[in-house]
Amino acid sequence: MHDGCNRTTEGIQKWIKPPPGMLKCNIDAACYAEHNFFCVAACLRDDNGNFVAAFTKRFEGKPAIAEAEAIGVMEALTWLHNSHFVASQIETDCLQVVQALG
Repeated sequence: MHDGCNRTTEGIQKWIKPPPGMLKCNIDAACYAEHNFFCVAACLRDDNGNFVAAFTKRFEGKPAIAEAEAIGVMEALTWLHNSHFVASQIETDCLQVVQALG
């Protein structure tokens, strides 16, 4: 099965740790068009997979999933900056956003 981000949702995904001493931020979005809102979230973990911090934010509207994912990346970067965290890796499962940033 594929969604609007050109990612596959089949199979088991395994988290890959960042380099030693570094942090990794995983970002995702979820759209609830029938309720006219979407949410973005980010989770920051260390090189052992230990939880460091997280945030979520809710928005009104019905964006395309790739747009919601892009907003999630923007919001996560703002959150990291404002919280004074330095993540060596930022990860999203939306290929369209990754390609747009590359």
